[in-house]
Order: sequence, then C-alpha cells, then structure tokens
Amino acid sequence: MDTLNQKHEKASSNWLARYQYKLWRRDLPIFLKEQSYRTGAELGVKAGQSFGRCLKANSELQLWGVDNWKVSDSGPYAQNRKHEERARRIAARFGQRAQLIKADILDAAKAFKDGTLDFVFYDLFNYRTSTVDFHRQAIQTWLPKMKQDGALIGRDFHENHLSDALDALGYGWDPLVIRGRESPRLGRAFRKE
Repeated sequence: MDTLNQKHEKASSNWLARYQYKLWRRDLPIFLKEQSYRTGAELGVKAGQSFGRCLKANSELQLWGVDNWKVSDSGPYAQNRKHEERARRIAARFGQRAQLIKADILDAAKAFKDGTLDFVFYDLFNYRTSTVDFHRQAIQTWLPKMKQDGALIGRDFHENHLSDALDALGYGWDPLVIRGRESPRLGRAFRKE
C-alpha cells in the first residue's frame, strides 16, 4: 500500500507528464523560429491552433495548412465544420502569409513544386484510416516538396502506424530538442544510413 507521500509523488509526476505532453503546441513555433524556417506546410490543420501559433511567433513565416475537413453526423469528423470555420478565422488574421487548402492530403501536394518548403509539419495521426500504407504514401508524396535541407517534423512519430511507415521508407526519427529540452511528442525524421 502506498504511503501518502508516495501517492502525492505519483500524482505530481503524472500532472507534470500530462503538462509536458501538451507542450508541443508551444514548442513547435519556437523550434521553427530557432531554425529560421520561412516556408512550410502543416498537414492536418483541424481547428488551426498550432497553425496560428506558428504564424504568430514567426512574422516572416509563409504557412500553408492542408486539411479536408470531412464532415459527418457523428464520430471524429462531427465537429469539422466548426473546426474549419475556426481555422479560417485564425488564418484571416495573418493575411497572405496564411493559406488554407481544403483538399485531400495526397491531392494537395500537387499544388507545390518540389524543393520549395523549408519544412512539412505532419500532424495526421488520426487522419483517414490511419494505416501504415496511408502514412507511407503521404510521407512519400510530401518528402520531395521540401528543400534539400528541409525538415519533416511530426507529432506522435512514436505511434505504431507512423513509426512503421517511416521505417518502411528508410527513415527514423529523433525527438526535437527545443531550448535544451526534448519534446515528448515532436520529432524530426532523418534518413537512415
């Protein structure tokens, strides 16, 4: 049986872990600014929270957000009409620096020339059916859109479907280090040797 001190320590560490787990929305704009990235795409915008934070923190950033905002009466897509409206309000605050594309992730890639983006922020863990094949195809489609030294940044690369898709393409990932601290949810893909 746990003592009162042990229960308090567990509760404190769980709170801290949950808090750090949510810091990715704060960490991403800091990382992009530290790297001096100027052009990027966010895949999986949802309601635009991270999209808006990245633009607010980086006044020279041109950011495209891609989402299909598929709507259904129930399930995970039931709120997508509201999510899209919110994302569009957020994007409007930033004028021409913020562009939203309502399209399938794979189709939207056709709008970008190869080698033009500093980074792609991959936030598609719950997108579509979230299969290894889908993620492999999406990553493979967007990798050429990045500059030679560009970065594929992702949230939740540690999840099975995403890590398996990266592995199938010959990529691994490392946690982002932001202000000397590893981000628990953000990672950067790299080509395995």
